[in-house]
Amino acid sequence: MKLGKILLLLSAMVLLSACSIPSYKSKEPKYSDPFDSANHLACRLRHSDQPTYCSCFVKVMSKNTPESTKLKIRNFDASASEEVAWIFRNSRDELNECHFLGSKDLKIDTKSIPKDVLDFAKENEGKLLTPANRMSLTPELDLGYKFQIKYSLDTEKPSTWLVMDKKEGNAYYFSNYSNDGKLKKTKYIFKYEHGIKYYLHDGEYKESFLNKCSFSIGKCTFKDDNKNYVVLTEFKDGVWINNRPSYYGADREYIYTVYGSDGLPLFVRSIYRGIEKSDNRRVTPEEYPD
Repeated sequence: MKLGKILLLLSAMVLLSACSIPSYKSKEPKYSDPFDSANHLACRLRHSDQPTYCSCFVKVMSKNTPESTKLKIRNFDASASEEVAWIFRNSRDELNECHFLGSKDLKIDTKSIPKDVLDFAKENEGKLLTPANRMSLTPELDLGYKFQIKYSLDTEKPSTWLVMDKKEGNAYYFSNYSNDGKLKKTKYIFKYEHGIKYYLHDGEYKESFLNKCSFSIGKCTFKDDNKNYVVLTEFKDGVWINNRPSYYGADREYIYTVYGSDGLPLFVRSIYRGIEKSDNRRVTPEEYPD
């Protein structure tokens, strides 16, 4: 949500609170300050399943927002927008901690898996990565195997391919090549092991932010850039479901992934704030005959 909309929403909520409109949930906490009431109601409208996070959010914003800024918001003073932006930026670490504390409320609704994702998994039944076979996975692809992950509705041939140049133990190593066979950037830039994707950085393989905790059923915590994050993971009918910190912003997203028994993703869908943000599938050169 853009800052202008945030300011407008807060202003409207302050007015609603001032008029003593009852909370939409009878067990919601009561606040004497209309600014706090507005922040809490706005937060709960966006995070209806995270009361702990919203309570923390209200405390942080109340503590870090000067009375002069609160007054500007109540008076619909547009100059408050820059001040609100500054407060959000400087409260980022505290709000991140709120997300971590609020993780105790996180849940996954396995009944909400999109039907076409379930259909895709069913079509590939018996050829998928599962919690039961993941750690016993052994490389089954041949050297030279090529693939790419691309947007499902994009019919154009990829301009680059990930090519397996090395196998070692349970790991595949991939380099990025153009269609004419030229190496792009660094050799062995990606590694896949037991489904987990690693990227080469300063001579070491590091787990991707979006891949951390992806296979840990239940609740899993990890640290990145000295911040704590929580991922909730479930597996149902061939689909790995992650409720995780979003790559797009401060909120969370659902990622539905179907992995092949070779440990590489076949289908990945990301849903952020109820809206599909990406829908990707694995393709191979055989799908684009010359």
